[in-house]
Amino acid sequence: MSEKIVNFEEELEKSLQTIQEPQAGSIIEGKIVCVNNSEVFVDIGWTQEITISIDEFDSKPNELDKVYIYCFKDKYDRTIFSKKKADEILLKRELSRLLKEGLPIKGFVKRYIKEKKLFQIDVKGVSGICFADKIDLKDFDEKLVNDYIEKVFDFKILSYNNNKLVLSRKDYLIDKAKIEKIKFFKERNKKDIVKCKVKKILENDKGVIVDIDSFEGFIPRKEISYSKYFNISDILSEGQIIDAEIIELNKKEDKIILSYKNTKKDPWENLKLKEGDIVKSKVVKVFPEGLFVNIEEGLDGYIYKKDLSWFEDFENEKNIAKEGNIVEGKILRIDRKNRKIIIGIKHILPNPFEKYISENGIGKKVKGKIDKVTDFGVFIELDRGVTGLLKQEDLSWTEELNPSKLYSDKVGSEIEVVIKNIDTKKKRIDLSLKDLFDNPWDNFLANNKIGSNVETLVSEVEERKLVVKLNQEIKGIIPASEVSTEKVFNLAEKFKIGDKIIAKIKTLEPKKKRVVLSIKDYIEEEQSKELGKFLFDHQETKITLGKLLNNNK
Repeated sequence: MSEKIVNFEEELEKSLQTIQEPQAGSIIEGKIVCVNNSEVFVDIGWTQEITISIDEFDSKPNELDKVYIYCFKDKYDRTIFSKKKADEILLKRELSRLLKEGLPIKGFVKRYIKEKKLFQIDVKGVSGICFADKIDLKDFDEKLVNDYIEKVFDFKILSYNNNKLVLSRKDYLIDKAKIEKIKFFKERNKKDIVKCKVKKILENDKGVIVDIDSFEGFIPRKEISYSKYFNISDILSEGQIIDAEIIELNKKEDKIILSYKNTKKDPWENLKLKEGDIVKSKVVKVFPEGLFVNIEEGLDGYIYKKDLSWFEDFENEKNIAKEGNIVEGKILRIDRKNRKIIIGIKHILPNPFEKYISENGIGKKVKGKIDKVTDFGVFIELDRGVTGLLKQEDLSWTEELNPSKLYSDKVGSEIEVVIKNIDTKKKRIDLSLKDLFDNPWDNFLANNKIGSNVETLVSEVEERKLVVKLNQEIKGIIPASEVSTEKVFNLAEKFKIGDKIIAKIKTLEPKKKRVVLSIKDYIEEEQSKELGKFLFDHQETKITLGKLLNNNK
């Protein structure tokens, strides 16, 4: 086997012919082969390695790192290599390309120039500007300028001429949102759960604007909580990261509607609360009829005004009925169908009515203050929160008294009464003043009845009747038609106060405090007796005379 003889000189000459000398004005790709404290040695595929000052590097490079080098001639026609100039040229090319293609670039915000209302931006050593109204999507607020200073953001290049770079972060964010939104509509479906950031709580608590991957979605108020009345700010806060469920995707109207509450468990499912439980809740809405309260997120309760307090304490009720107050009460009723829990605040305290009647029964003498006077009776405050009624009929055994005339000027005065009746179902206490005294009717009825004749004294002479005293307490009336067997036109001419007369009882109605008498019936009875006696005596006389005549025969 013959060996091929290699001519090394010829091969070397050929290889040197393939290696081209670096051309001035060109950018060459090289590989770092050695690094010392002052220089970096780069292999650019030439006959010799080139050296670059380490000062041209932002940080100390590593061997085998790729690097771009710019080749140029100095005024002495010497070939010079510069990494920094290569970077500048490549950056300019990159900036021009990004401008043409509308692509973003990162920039470092150096400072804010208030007089010109612009930010100075550094883009890899190239100076640029961004006007204040282009730094963000929201309106610029100089108070928040430090939110941008010395931070790196993505910007869109608006123009690049003569090394003057005009940038806009706002335009970048708008473009990004468009791209992300198109992608979102393509990839997402209803019921998908997405992560978003609370951007703004709308006025009047209408709902919440959220950011989803740099574009906006909307959560209506009704989709924030299972509760009927609530403050959004008590549940969500601006800047908060939340999960939300997609409930509507409308690409034509460019609309995304989400639900926050659908990512939470409905508190009415497997509700463990029961009637009689004591719960704490927060007042969220005040109405004239009562209060809406929030027991926990999504779980509402209602407190009727009548269940705030056992007492008519308006100042205390006013202090309770304030939005934001934490109140404690007892669950009175759970309405699962209407998702409503009825709570009573007063029910965690002793019922003053029940407490009072447990200590004071029927027939007991008690004291109270006159609270209100009407024509039908007197309301008496027996204890705080406990009122009884002294009816007109229970004022006196014998007289029809008018409560208004007797007690209107005595409101607030103390009075002693007897408990006559207690209605626990209606929470009512009936009182009696007359039961403080013996019933004069008992003795009178024991000795008198309808048809009895009684001796009386005239106490009043009126146009159509006489008022007579039957005893110290009981009075009766004799109508004008009953004063005589003859017609009397003027009672005052025939009767005077203090006259003693005898009359017959015609009507006897103790419950109505009414006794009606008749002088006429008494006279007619007496006349009938006299006539009977006369006839009887006359008959006896006739018999005796006959007998005498018969005896004389």
